[in-house]
Amino acid sequence: MYLDTIETMYLRRKERGFTLIELLVVIAIIGLLSSVVLASLSSARERARDARRSGDLKQLQIAFELYYDSNAQYPCDPSNTRVERMNTGCSNITPYISPIPKDPTNTGSNGYRYRISNVNGRESYTLLVKLDKNEGSWCSLSVSPGHTQWINSYPPCDF
Repeated sequence: MYLDTIETMYLRRKERGFTLIELLVVIAIIGLLSSVVLASLSSARERARDARRSGDLKQLQIAFELYYDSNAQYPCDPSNTRVERMNTGCSNITPYISPIPKDPTNTGSNGYRYRISNVNGRESYTLLVKLDKNEGSWCSLSVSPGHTQWINSYPPCDF
């Protein structure tokens, strides 16, 4: 009789739940899996922000070309050698693009920038952007009138 009650108590305690070791193993596995998922999500977010920047630069290129078609010059005096911020540039390009795109993470002086230049009597412009994959270094993309592709890129801006 006494032995029967000990076996019953043992079986009841066994049916109650998990042991501490079992719980720790499950928690460790969940932690490991969540860290792997978060690491892959971080790189996916960086690629998504860079893809948005690529789209923004293409829209800005179209706006600059539309401005050039209407005004026979780009939206800044080519003798001005300063690098301008997109939101406080020389001329208002909002009739051609509204609102002016803003970098997803870099704001203020680290947002999109541009510079107008005049080489051999031909105006051109350079757009500057910081890509996540280039670890925050500026990426410059230059375009001349009539060209629909980026003709210069340093460091390489493989969108």
